[in-house]
Amino acid sequence: MKRYRFNLESVLRVRRVQEDRARQDLAQSNRMLVSARGALADASRHYSEVTVPAGLMDQWTFRFGQLKSDLAAAEVERRHRMLVEAAVTAATQHARWTEAAKMVAALERLEERRRDEWRAEALRGEAAAVDDVVTSRWIAEEERSGRRPVGPQEAATHLSPAVVAP
Repeated sequence: MKRYRFNLESVLRVRRVQEDRARQDLAQSNRMLVSARGALADASRHYSEVTVPAGLMDQWTFRFGQLKSDLAAAEVERRHRMLVEAAVTAATQHARWTEAAKMVAALERLEERRRDEWRAEALRGEAAAVDDVVTSRWIAEEERSGRRPVGPQEAATHLSPAVVAP
C-alpha cells in the first residue's frame, strides 16, 4: 500500500507558521500590557506622593508646586491611555491568534479524518487479500482431496455474503 500523504500538508504547515507568529505577537502584546499596567501604577504612586506646599509662599514656589502636580497628573493620564492602547492591542492579537488556531485545528481534523479513511482502506485491502488467499487454499484443498471439483461460482456460494464483493 502507498504511504499516506495529506494533500493539504503545505497549507497546514503555512497555517501552523501563521498560528505560531500570532501566538508570538499575542505574547508580546501581553508583555506590553503588563508593562503598561506597571507604568500606570508607578505614575499613580508618584502622583499621590507629589505634595503641594501649603501655607504662605511666593508666587514662584506656588507655581512650581502646581506645575509638579499638573505634570504628575498628565503622566497618569498618558500612562492610562497607553494602558488602554495596550489592552486593545492585546485583545486584537488574541482574536487573531484564536482565528489562526481555529484554522489549524480545522485542517488537523481534516488530516486526521483523511488518515483514518486511508487506514480503513488499507485494512479493507489487507482483509481482501487474506480472503483471497484463504479461498484459494480452500479451493485447492477441495480439489486435491477429490471430494468434488469446485469452480469459482460454487466457491462463492460457500462464503458469507459480507465477504463476497459483487
